[in-house]
Amino acid sequence: GKLKKETLKESVISANKEVYKMNMEKKEYRGMGTTLSLLAVQGHIGYIINIGDSRIYKIHEGIEQITEDDTYINAL
Repeated sequence: GKLKKETLKESVISANKEVYKMNMEKKEYRGMGTTLSLLAVQGHIGYIINIGDSRIYKIHEGIEQITEDDTYINAL
């Protein structure tokens, strides 16, 4: 089937809920977080989701950073 932006969004929200749940349920995971850099490609269309300080780069005749860090520090 056709890839939908809403499906990607729902998947990220679901994964975030699982990380948060583990954080709340297990003492050794308290304060835990994660990053996500996702590129989903279907045909000639690509969708990028970037959360945290992991980056996505385009490598073609050189290297170009195409996402910015999604962090508190970078937001300042």
